[in-house]
Amino acid sequence: MGYANLKVTDFDGVQQLIHEAMKKARPDSGYFEHTSKGGRRSPGELEDAFQKALVEGLEDLTQGGGWQWWREQPLRTDALTNRQRIDVDIVGKDKDGDAVAIELKYVTLARNKDKEVFEPPNDAPAFPYDVVKDALKVELLLRHEAGLEAENAKPVYGVSIALTNDSRFWGGSKEPPQGWSREFGSAFVKAGTLPRVLKTNGRNPDNCIFKQKRCHISLGLDWNLSWHDFSVVHDLPGHAAKFRYALLAPDTACQKDGGWEIQYRHDKSESAYIPFLSNETRKRFFVKHDEMWAK
Repeated sequence: MGYANLKVTDFDGVQQLIHEAMKKARPDSGYFEHTSKGGRRSPGELEDAFQKALVEGLEDLTQGGGWQWWREQPLRTDALTNRQRIDVDIVGKDKDGDAVAIELKYVTLARNKDKEVFEPPNDAPAFPYDVVKDALKVELLLRHEAGLEAENAKPVYGVSIALTNDSRFWGGSKEPPQGWSREFGSAFVKAGTLPRVLKTNGRNPDNCIFKQKRCHISLGLDWNLSWHDFSVVHDLPGHAAKFRYALLAPDTACQKDGGWEIQYRHDKSESAYIPFLSNETRKRFFVKHDEMWAK
């Protein structure tokens, strides 16, 4: 199938484009590894390399159709715990000016150089949380609550992608995800439609939410999560060899009159939830955040 003339409003076609680009982005085994004590690439370097490879695949598949692709496009929003400016990993714009936003997270098991074994990443609970937060970022773009600086790009669709070889997240391990993000990890294992509200469960809730900025997340759309095989790296041990990616995409049943019907169900005055739906709620969050760090 050719994608040069694909339009962003063909949501199924855009998903297929992304799956095809993921096939092109498969690297050799050295791409995947990092050690917990130096050597190889850091997790950030791995994610950056993967992002670059995916964009190259997308550019190749849409060549000649008037598509434009950008990496790390700034956006401004007051709805998250970030200090107003954050980046969208990938933005693609078709010839009509409609845009798709693609958020990426890439986390691998870490090789302990001393023991020559692969272990969970240092902050494994952050992985499913950050992927759902990426979906929320996409919602803000679709809701026009965030300003995208990509030239004349009108966001009408977006997805969140999570690549990993940690099989706990797709149910390939007897040990389910634990920790403060266990609701998020459980949703990853179950797949299907995510709950509209997912809560963090830190032992000290105020510390988790207000000091560490791990707010509960409220979604205004139904998001469908599906797992897909990515690659098998044969020179890695069995439990670390298989890589899969989750694709989170908004359910098209949430569309109405050509737009997205985004409705949040959390208490809009509660500052423990993102997105913040008023400046007052955001201010209350940061007052408490700053107070806790001042102690």
